[in-house]
Amino acid sequence: MNKFTIRKLLAIVFAVVLVLALALTALAAWPSFQNDNSNNGVITNGTPPTATPTTVISNGLTTNNPGGAVYTGIDAASVINGGTVYTVYNGGVAGSNAIGGARLAITDLATGASRNIQLDAQADNVSQLSTPYLDTGTGTLYALTTRGGGVSSVWALWAVTNLSGATPNVRQIANGQWQANTPITPNTNVNAAYIYFGTWSTDANYTGVGDGAYYQFDTSTGTLTQFKPVEGDDFYGAGAAIVPVNNANYVVFGSDGYRANLASIYVQPVGANFATSANVIPMSSRYSTDKIRSSVAHDANSRALYFTSRTAASGTYTGEVWQLPINSLLTAGNLGTLATAASLGNYASTSTPVISENGYVYIGYYYYNASFVGNGGVAGILAANFQTGSLFDVYGNGISGTGTAGDPVQSSAIVSSGVDPDTELPIDYIYFTTNSASGKGYAYSYTENSKIPRVGVVASLWSAGGTSGNPYAVQGFASDSGYLVYGDDGNNLYIMK
Repeated sequence: MNKFTIRKLLAIVFAVVLVLALALTALAAWPSFQNDNSNNGVITNGTPPTATPTTVISNGLTTNNPGGAVYTGIDAASVINGGTVYTVYNGGVAGSNAIGGARLAITDLATGASRNIQLDAQADNVSQLSTPYLDTGTGTLYALTTRGGGVSSVWALWAVTNLSGATPNVRQIANGQWQANTPITPNTNVNAAYIYFGTWSTDANYTGVGDGAYYQFDTSTGTLTQFKPVEGDDFYGAGAAIVPVNNANYVVFGSDGYRANLASIYVQPVGANFATSANVIPMSSRYSTDKIRSSVAHDANSRALYFTSRTAASGTYTGEVWQLPINSLLTAGNLGTLATAASLGNYASTSTPVISENGYVYIGYYYYNASFVGNGGVAGILAANFQTGSLFDVYGNGISGTGTAGDPVQSSAIVSSGVDPDTELPIDYIYFTTNSASGKGYAYSYTENSKIPRVGVVASLWSAGGTSGNPYAVQGFASDSGYLVYGDDGNNLYIMK
């Protein structure tokens, strides 16, 4: 075979590989909270902008920017598939502060053009913090809403099909007492169509009363299985991770700990034996922490789980970020004893940790007291290095006490890792939103400048968005094909590239 023929064959092979790569990119998705059922928040399909976005589409999903009604706005992260963004939000009523009910916006990723679907005719039916799940195989979107408040609250699970059609089909497929405000976690590790979510019970003063439950819903049969801890517990914002252990899959999730010494990490089998296991890690009695409001993140590289917690202390909160080795999940009489924590000091966190391919754990945090969330210079994003036990600031100055103040970050960051083209050293790009009166989206980078010790340089890359009349952004970005998407309380959906 001559050189010309070899080159021709190589060119053909390269062309085929390129076509396949482009096809894979086009078919990629961000179908659930933090991308998948490990909640790791790692971007694998196209690096989002590292310089100021060239395209920022600010799409107002309602005719007004509601600010007075508590539950209006976009309070859950979007999901993406095939160039389309799906956002569950709470509509407003033009000219008033009234709630317009939970809706689904279907938005073109490239143009920002949207159409809207009412999930429930009840005006007080709202979506609270629960990121939906899009089953890309069946084309079904699952969403959670809550109607009523306090002791009269009722949750509903919805299935929306025919999403590309002129009239999508909306069905309520399950319901029950209390609020549902955790992300929906799919089980995609085995050939079984289960989804998972939790509920939070409350009295008239909106204090948890310990009657919450975690649910497994079989989307193929419609079977709803309830797990309710014997001593009582609640689940607020805490999404589950699906974790493989010893050739079996387990659902792992944290609790709100409605009374002292109760916050826990629960471990339940996926499938027919869900709600039968007594495996529990008593975080409160063992480690003196009393609320877990982040989802659990699973990192396959370190074979560990990560989550954040907060602990009441004289009207304020302290916080921790935890690393829990998977091999301690099912050890009889020794559950969770290998857990280690990095203290966040006097800062609380509801942020699900994101673990970069370079081994850094990024967490949002904020200062909390009984009357105010966030106070200027004590909120932001920090990074934890569990190899050295160190914490350092990325955005804000909560660790160093010097530099620029940060706004509260209650969202979960997402991250893209690579190699710095200038230094040829590992670099992380960190993307997050802020929950404040000047809320917007941010991009930062962290570049190592030395292998030993692991010391690096943090850089602010850009900020964008926050143009609505109510720019609080409690949830973070979704990402696909180089795009970033987030929403705020003014019902603006921002698409950036």
